[in-house]
Amino acid sequence: VKSNVTILNNFIVRPGVKYTLKITANPTDSLFIHNGIPVVSIAGKVWMRHNLGAPRNLDPDNNITTDIIGNYYKFGLKDPVANGNTSNTAITNWNTTNSGAKNSWNSGTINAPSKTNNDPCDNGFRIPTKPEYDNLLAATMVNRAGTLASPNYSLVLTSKINKNVRLTFPIAGFREIADGGL
Repeated sequence: VKSNVTILNNFIVRPGVKYTLKITANPTDSLFIHNGIPVVSIAGKVWMRHNLGAPRNLDPDNNITTDIIGNYYKFGLKDPVANGNTSNTAITNWNTTNSGAKNSWNSGTINAPSKTNNDPCDNGFRIPTKPEYDNLLAATMVNRAGTLASPNYSLVLTSKINKNVRLTFPIAGFREIADGGL
């Protein structure tokens, strides 16, 4: 939050005169802590720096291990079904039918999202929409780190405004719908 506001010199407000105030806000991309959670602000949106379930004391840009992957979720469900350290084989007692409805995480629209009680994100955060991801990609330079066949493979999104602001997405694969295998 910035408090630097510049008003024209010699500006006088006269009673009974109608004024139009135009404010231009230029977001500054930055890294900071919000409610104890490491976050980045890119293009005016705040993103958590860690996947859900990943230890927040690990550097998400330089410690790409199975720990930083965090949790795996079935679409629309609040509880995780696995994490980065779960075996890559089939999961015992895997539920093949239980997934959430289309609006399980967002009861609003794609352009006006509304978090539901099923959304697994921390308070103050929610599952992003496709337009929000698209805006994030447009505001960043995308690079790949690590190797495809290793757990350290990731996408690194670097702010076009501030090169010190990065958001790293570990490429963690997905769990098979039939048996939960990775």
